[in-house]
Amino acid sequence: MIPTEWLSRYSIGRLCCLFLFLYFALFPVDTLLAADATNSGTINGNWKGTAGDDNYTNETGATVKKSIDMTQGGTDTVINKGTVGKHITGGSSSGNTVDNSGNVGLNMTGSYNKKNDSSGGSNTVKNSGTVGDNFYGSYNEGRRSRGGSNTVSNSGKAKASIIGSYNEGRKSNGGLNMISNDRTVNGDMVGSEPG
Repeated sequence: MIPTEWLSRYSIGRLCCLFLFLYFALFPVDTLLAADATNSGTINGNWKGTAGDDNYTNETGATVKKSIDMTQGGTDTVINKGTVGKHITGGSSSGNTVDNSGNVGLNMTGSYNKKNDSSGGSNTVKNSGTVGDNFYGSYNEGRRSRGGSNTVSNSGKAKASIIGSYNEGRKSNGGLNMISNDRTVNGDMVGSEPG
């Protein structure tokens, strides 16, 4: 026969395990890691996302001296009203939103698909501020990566090119992009390149 004190400890342990199981079933780890964050000051380095679905806002007058980097995963929203010294790069999943009304020093990208067989299209990328280099609906670097069906709009200043999807990886693709422009593009406007 099992002593009563063992039985009660055993039952408490089982209840704790059951509670943890239900908790993580209802709130997956990616969700727990997700962040809603606002910067109203200065970040001297990079501002990085999480593996979850993040919502980041860089406020008017705020500065990120390096890059806003959301490539850790999830479907992310980045709103920049301030200054980003280098890049804004959306998540590696699909359905990201990048909205710039401030200044981005270099590139702005809806999703960056670096891994082989990755996909990350259906992004919305808007610029009503200034982008210092190219901006992309998606950048498909990995082999057989996919990232089309992006919506890209410019009502600000694009100092280089606007590209719906840039397909660098071997056998990568990313067509069916929609691009609209009613201001200044100093470079090219391309639906999908190359291919």
